[in-house]
Amino acid sequence: MSVLDEEEFVMLRKYKGKVKVENVERIIDLIEEEMKKTDKLKTAAIYVFANNVEEIKSNKELYEIILKTLEKFSPKLGFDNVVELIKSSIS
Repeated sequence: MSVLDEEEFVMLRKYKGKVKVENVERIIDLIEEEMKKTDKLKTAAIYVFANNVEEIKSNKELYEIILKTLEKFSPKLGFDNVVELIKSSIS
């Protein structure tokens, strides 16, 4: 079974063409920047989400799936690899 067949990536593909990829990339980039300071994905995401409330509220379910995907797969595949898989799933 490919990682792309996992539930999280199947759910992300439902957003293909329905969201602005640039906005998602910006949020993920901000999370990555914060992770350099804290080394904790969840803490970084909470901080970024709090500072980008309007964007997060407009696509709450999407960002919940993204966070869940990052948490689940980053330890195994690496943050950058998971980000690339997320981007390819929604674009």
